[in-house]
Amino acid sequence: MNKQIEIGKNVRPRQPVFLDDLDQLIKQRIDEHGTIELSELRREYPDDLGQVPYNTLHYRVSSLAQEQYIRVVRGRRALICYSIEG
Repeated sequence: MNKQIEIGKNVRPRQPVFLDDLDQLIKQRIDEHGTIELSELRREYPDDLGQVPYNTLHYRVSSLAQEQYIRVVRGRRALICYSIEG
């Protein structure tokens, strides 16, 4: 009754990720600073990122971190974004 399970048989290969304009803008702003809190990012750029709802910005930052374009660390009350570019 020992059946071997083939891992990866039904798993689709990763698809390439394409960043839209908002994702590119967020990544560019984080790369400029190197390290910045998410709330500070909104305050620093009120004309472009300040207009984006916080939930949308949080989702986009989390998505960028998941795809390893940036690194995110949760502090006590802050979400800190780090640039991968160095």
